[in-house]
Amino acid sequence: MGIDYSIYTEAYIKDKWYNIDSYVLAPSGKFLLAPLLDGRSFVREYQYEYYAPRYEVVAFETGENEEISEWLTRESYEELPAEEQKEYVFFKWTEPDSWYNTLSKIITRVEMRLADYRSEVSFGDENFYEYLYDKTVPIRLIVEMH
Repeated sequence: MGIDYSIYTEAYIKDKWYNIDSYVLAPSGKFLLAPLLDGRSFVREYQYEYYAPRYEVVAFETGENEEISEWLTRESYEELPAEEQKEYVFFKWTEPDSWYNTLSKIITRVEMRLADYRSEVSFGDENFYEYLYDKTVPIRLIVEMH
């Protein structure tokens, strides 16, 4: 079971929060707000839950390795002779790159949205130029879970 979510982007400009996400034209002819990120999060505390060699678990936990490259399913583990099973331990883990990749995508997409907003809005009637180019623009992400 998972949770669906949408992430929207807002920028703080001239003492007010503005949505800087893009709109897309739907086949119905209506414009729809396109979230920064849409997805499904599966409610699991760990990314992986398998039997891994003891030496790989130690290397992973000490930071020597950033991933566990060798692991077994419960079925494969149970097929091993008892003596070989002693070399493995049931281990739950999440690799560091998994969240880094997601965060990197979010940062890149926010930068693109802000660049689009700067190019389309900054010279308009509101005169946002000085706020969008000469200052750091605070950004907040709105997460909608549904």
